[in-house]
Amino acid sequence: MTPGKVTGELAWKLRRAVEERGVVVWYDPEGAYTKILPNPIPEGTAFLTADDGFFRLRRELEPFLEFVDDRGGMKDDANIPPRLIVYVRRERSSCRNALVEAETAGCVLEPGAPDPERDTRLSSLVRSVFSATSPLRADDLAVRADQGTLTVEDFDRKSEEATGAIPETLPLI
Repeated sequence: MTPGKVTGELAWKLRRAVEERGVVVWYDPEGAYTKILPNPIPEGTAFLTADDGFFRLRRELEPFLEFVDDRGGMKDDANIPPRLIVYVRRERSSCRNALVEAETAGCVLEPGAPDPERDTRLSSLVRSVFSATSPLRADDLAVRADQGTLTVEDFDRKSEEATGAIPETLPLI
């Protein structure tokens, strides 16, 4: 299935973060994207989750952050950042810096991030997508995203319905 525009916007943010930083720690405390995973994950990118707790996750994460070989020298590929997304369905502040090494090595994506390219709040994605296709409805739909009345799949369907429709600015003319 081809992802909709909202999922596509999320995929673009993830792909760009992976290309720029290599390691991405993605916090999704509302679980807004669990039903579409692993759809937006860029091809060739490892994907780890914190479903079973941080001890298992840190054990799985270690090889991606280790740049020293068994003899104590630098690995041959130490200058190439790994392509990795770590998905955490918790609030970042509740994790007590459990993933600080990964965050420092790469970047963090989370709802409400001050940098729009790192903000994964569903309402932000909805507002961005619908501002281009249905500007008169963008704010209302973003409010519905914050209220949790529609899912990312619902917004994907709505974004496809809006494509090819009569532009909303026409009634204003």
